[in-house]
Order: sequence, then structure tokens, then C-alpha cells
Amino acid sequence: MKKRIFSLLLTAALTLGFVSGCSSSSDITSSTEETKNSSTEAVSTGETLNMATAFWYELDAHKDYNGWYSSMYGITETLFKVGDDYSTEPWIAETGTCEGNTWTIKLKDTVVFSNGNPVNSSVVIANLQRAGKMNERAALLAAASFEEVDETTFKITTQQPYPTLLSDLTDPFTSIMDIENIPEDDYNNSIIGTGPFKLESYSAEDKIVLTKNENYWNGDVILGTVNVYYIPDSSTESMSLQSGEIDVFVGPDTDSIALFEADNSFKVTSTASTKAYYYIFNMDTMTDDAVREAIMKSVNKSDIVTLLAGSIVAAEGAYGPDTALGAVSGPSYDPEGAKKILESAGYALNKDGFYEKDGTELTIRIAYFAARSIDKITTLIQDELKKSGINTELQLYEDPDATYMETGDFDMAMYVYSTTTSGDAYSFLNATLSATGNKNCGNYNSENVNALLNKLVTETDSSKRVDLSLQIQQQVLDDHAVGYYAMTNKVTVSKSTVSNCNETNPLTFYFLTKDTCIG
Repeated sequence: MKKRIFSLLLTAALTLGFVSGCSSSSDITSSTEETKNSSTEAVSTGETLNMATAFWYELDAHKDYNGWYSSMYGITETLFKVGDDYSTEPWIAETGTCEGNTWTIKLKDTVVFSNGNPVNSSVVIANLQRAGKMNERAALLAAASFEEVDETTFKITTQQPYPTLLSDLTDPFTSIMDIENIPEDDYNNSIIGTGPFKLESYSAEDKIVLTKNENYWNGDVILGTVNVYYIPDSSTESMSLQSGEIDVFVGPDTDSIALFEADNSFKVTSTASTKAYYYIFNMDTMTDDAVREAIMKSVNKSDIVTLLAGSIVAAEGAYGPDTALGAVSGPSYDPEGAKKILESAGYALNKDGFYEKDGTELTIRIAYFAARSIDKITTLIQDELKKSGINTELQLYEDPDATYMETGDFDMAMYVYSTTTSGDAYSFLNATLSATGNKNCGNYNSENVNALLNKLVTETDSSKRVDLSLQIQQQVLDDHAVGYYAMTNKVTVSKSTVSNCNETNPLTFYFLTKDTCIG
């Protein structure tokens, strides 16, 4: 299929002329209607939907960020989920209540896996314990104790208050799978979840085939088959949609958005997301604070927003500028000020117009990838740095997570990442900024930030949690360790006949549903 896509795309490009550049107040209860079918009766059509993904992960949902994709594909579900308004809502669970350090979770009694096996307390506990062992982000679950009360009720007791437990249980790394019936080394071919779709076949970095879950606990599934194709470049995804090879994808580049909006045979849906655009400095190679500050003063956020044609909004921190968590401030755009900072630090312009010091030209290795318009942004930043006398060397990678985000082989790394799942900042800030964070690829280590994170993990007062989160972001900006510059919209592009792909939810790991349909 991959070869067929690219051969047809060439024809499409030529023919169509398509070019692109825990507090108890957090208790959650499910309404009884949620366990029933939706008010609009779904009618199964057995249709086939073809979709694309720009990133490829394996299917063991408890490992790394794999669960984001098993969730996107409608294979797995979690105890709780994030609503369109960022609220935490019951999903497999019925209720979640807290007393002290103990949470009591009540499960819905209608949930079964795609093989018909029931979802009960013992199965869920086994999943959460496995996630705690398999995923660094589940450290608090790993240290928790579990008690099975009955078939549909269990308790989680932590060593310290866990105010964000229900929020954390929306993260797909806590997906519930029939782990007793999945070979430990073969999740890619044998995963069994509770979602509306089940795995039919898996071909690494090529294609996944999904089929309707006939045993879906929450109503009839409309689609019969879904083919998921790996297309890592957004321009290629767009051409695939125009040529008819795919029906829907998330994350078109800005040129494509305008073209699709002008064509009634396609549909474009934009929803404010929780994904932040930012760059990370390698604190081991970028040891000169003056250089880092000069770079941050050379990046014009307004130019980036204009470049992406309004599909993003400028931001100072890791959260939206109009949100409580986004009220921070970084270095302002001032290219002349950037030059003065460098010159005060002993740098001087050479004959080529770039700054150097002690005979060594200042050259910044910028690692980036093409998807999500990062390639365009990186080129723009390169031009802006050049105006400030800073030379750059661009290094393009197909998959950032498997390369520079893992190895730390960069001076400056471009990235896009979801910064919250339900309005709380701890998970993202801890993963990217703590000394031991699994996403701290720049090796940032601040005694103050580490101390603030230790307070944030146990703080139960919501206003104090916001204040701590702001202090952490501000410290990082003052240290010139990370440059946050925009929040993106979640943009879903499809044929006009495609609907119900969680288009209005801010998170991309919600996509296929029982009601997803075409035609």
C-alpha cells in the first residue's frame, strides 16, 4: 500500500497542481445514561475508513506513549477520559471518590473486552500494576497498594496524597487490556482492548488494519474496517486525501488548510488543543546563558503565527495565553538586544556576519522534524537567528522521539507536545523539567524547580497548584532553558462525508469512536 500511495500521489500532484509547502471535591460520578447507547441510534454500515498517522508507535499501551495510539485507533480505553471542556469524565469506571490517601473506584458492570471477557476489579488492578512497572510516568501507581472490594469495586491507596489520580487515569498508559490473554512479547499482533475496534493486522511503520468489535459494550459500531497508514509528512498526508487514498487525518500544514477550506468536498475542523510548540536547549552543550538568551530574543513569535496562518496562537509558557496556567513571560523579541547580549559576553562579528569568540564561530545545531509544520518554523527561526549574527546547522529527522529526543544529540531541539490531559500541569512539567524527567532531553537541572515539583505533586489546593506551576515555568524561562512560543489548534481534515472522529476534543489520542462513519 505504501508504494501505491506514493505512485498515486505523484500523479495527484501533477494533475491537481497540489503543492504545499485529590481532594474529595475531585470525586467523579457517571450518569446512568452514559453506560447506554447514545441518544442517536448508530446503524452499522460495514464501511471501510482509511486514515493516516504521522507518528508510529507500537501497541503495548502501558509502555512509553504507545497508549496514545492504541486509544486513537479505538482499541483501548481508560477508566476515565477527558471531555471536550477538559473535564475528567467516567469511561470504563462509574465513579471515583477519595478519602485521605485512598481512592475508591467503582467500575461499570457492562464493560467487556473485544473477546467477550468481562472487565472486573482484579483485571483492572493487574493492568494498573503492570503500567506502574512498565512506564516511568506511572511511578505513583507503582508505589501504590490495591485492594479488591468486589467484582466492580477496588481501592487505590498511595503513600502520600494523590490529588491528580483521576486525571492521571485518563492517560492512555493506564489503558485496560486483557493482559492475561496477550502474549507478553506480542502486543503488536495480539492486543485485546475494550474499544469499538479490534486489531486485525499490524505491519510495522506501514499499516494497521482494524475491524469492528462485535462485543463492544457501549453500543453498535458503525464502521466495519479501518485501515491506518503511516505517512510521516503532512504534505504527503494532504495529497493522499486529495487523491482519495485516505479519508481523514489530523494535522495538515497551513497551505493545505486553505486549500481544503476552499473545496466543499472536504471538511476542516479546528479545535483549540493542549499541544505546545517549543524548543529545548541542551544544557550540556549550550552552557553560555548569554547565547541561550540571545536566541530567545531573536525568535519572533508573531512571525511564526503569521507563517502558520492563524492555526496556532502565540504563547509565553507551556499553556494557552488565556489560561491561568499560561500567565508567565519570557524574553521579548529584540534582535538588536540579542546582539548586545552576545557582544557583552565577548562575541564579535566575523567577516561572514556571524558572531565568534576566541576564533570559534557560534554555530547552533538545530534538530527538527518535518511534521506539524516544524520544518517551516525551523527555517524561519534559522533566518531570524542569521539576522542576529547566529549561524545554524539544521539536522532533519523523521522521528524525533526515536532519535534526538532520545539521544540528546543537539544544541537546540524543536518539538511539539501535549502539555496537559485535564487542566493540570504536573505531569508535563515533571516529565520535561525535573532532573529525572523522562522527557528532559536537554538535561536541565534546577534545584528550585525540583523543589517546586516536589510540592506540586502533593498539593491539593487547586489555586496553589496553579501558582506552583507558574513559578516552575517562570524559573525555566528565566534560566533560558526552554523557549515556548505557541499553542496549536487540533485540525482534523477529512472528506466531507466523514464524521464523529472526536473532532471537538482537544486531545489527539481520542479519534475513532463507535459512531465514526463515512458516507
